[in-house]
Amino acid sequence: MEAGGSVIHIAGRVRIGFDTTDGAGNAGENDVARPAKPVLDRMHATPMTDPLSNDTPNDTPTDGPDSTAHQSGAADSGADGAGRRDADPGRPVDSGAGESTSGNSPSGDSTSGNSPSGSDSDDQGHRGYDLETGLLARVRDWVDVFPWVRLGQTLRIAASPSMLSLTALAMAIHFLGMWFLFGSEPLVDADRLPPQILPPPILTSPLAELESYFVTLSPTSIYWNSDRLGGGWSGVAILWTLLVWVPPVLWLTRQGALLTAGRTMAGNAMMSRHVIARTPAAWLSALVPVLCIGLIGVGLIVIGAIARVVTGPAAVGWAMGLIATLVAIPGGLLLFGSLIAVPLAWAAIANEADSDPLDALSRGYEYFYRRPLHWISYGLVSLVMLVIVAAMASGVAWASELLCVAMIETVGGPPQTVEAVQFWCHKFPTVVSLTLFWAMVGGVYLLVRCNAGGQEVEDLWQPKPPAPPSMPELP
Repeated sequence: MEAGGSVIHIAGRVRIGFDTTDGAGNAGENDVARPAKPVLDRMHATPMTDPLSNDTPNDTPTDGPDSTAHQSGAADSGADGAGRRDADPGRPVDSGAGESTSGNSPSGDSTSGNSPSGSDSDDQGHRGYDLETGLLARVRDWVDVFPWVRLGQTLRIAASPSMLSLTALAMAIHFLGMWFLFGSEPLVDADRLPPQILPPPILTSPLAELESYFVTLSPTSIYWNSDRLGGGWSGVAILWTLLVWVPPVLWLTRQGALLTAGRTMAGNAMMSRHVIARTPAAWLSALVPVLCIGLIGVGLIVIGAIARVVTGPAAVGWAMGLIATLVAIPGGLLLFGSLIAVPLAWAAIANEADSDPLDALSRGYEYFYRRPLHWISYGLVSLVMLVIVAAMASGVAWASELLCVAMIETVGGPPQTVEAVQFWCHKFPTVVSLTLFWAMVGGVYLLVRCNAGGQEVEDLWQPKPPAPPSMPELP
């Protein structure tokens, strides 16, 4: 045999023998570092099928200079990579688990071959780069990078007739009660609302009313907002406001949280049962800060009385003032934090499995003081969306008023009808703004809860559905 190698199949295994020279005395192109065994140097053998390989036998004769790499390294690829030698002696030896460097080429070039699985290595394309590291490993959607995007889903409530009707009903009941108690609606200063809306104050009117309702819904405002009605009457106004507005607030915050979590709004029957069961806890959570601040206020009164009785040098007055300040600081924490903690507590009562008012208040104060940057950023985003919606609602109210007044005056309608049209058109932007505001409170609560405790926004408690009625018994 003048060629430089042979292929021997012994007991299902492939063994390859190589000469270091060809017939002309030159170095063969398949010269490798491992020498062939002397016994197998010049042997010819009939190719046999390898039971461990999917390769079919090739009938190409083994004599000749172009057959040195015939049927090489296809079955014995898992031992140590020695059977996957590259034909080029200048390239490093690749001992990969699933590649073969020799193939059936007429020219003896063995740069491609069959892998043990039968697939050609040339068919394997570039699979890209692995970017699943760091932040990108946790990013699956835009809401993972910009959580406030979820708040945009609450805009659906601003266009929900049932939700707007709920807010309008609460406003009407509240207005009638305040009119009965005080002869007017003292929540909104008269100078804030213009007599007409031609052209409308697109932002000032609904946002001013929204601020008034929000302040009166804050029970601790009795300590710093009592000049509007006087201390006692201000307390009555706050109690009436809480009595009327807490159930709609629970309803809206629950629906807003559902939309923020990517779910659909609950049905009216389920929400009615849910709100009725959670309303007492929400009332109690609003009154607890008032009682705690009141106890601190009693202590300050005692300190003031002692300072009045005890006379002495100025150092005594300064000492009493220091003691009063130290006692007042916890009250200031409760009073200032209640502006945000109480609405967040209502959202917690509406959306958590446990409706404990103290636990809800602790959540509200914790989120307020531990995550100020988060709730401020979410609040700014909510404010921008609220301003846009209020502006659009004001524009709709302005156009509606123009149309109604023009048509009524065309037929000579009474002035009382025109005044009623103007009144309700003035209230429409406030209804839309209040509905969207409390829905966003529920969404902001879920986002801040995720930042503070790591609980996913989608992890939202769902009440158990009522048990289906049992089948009637047959007689």
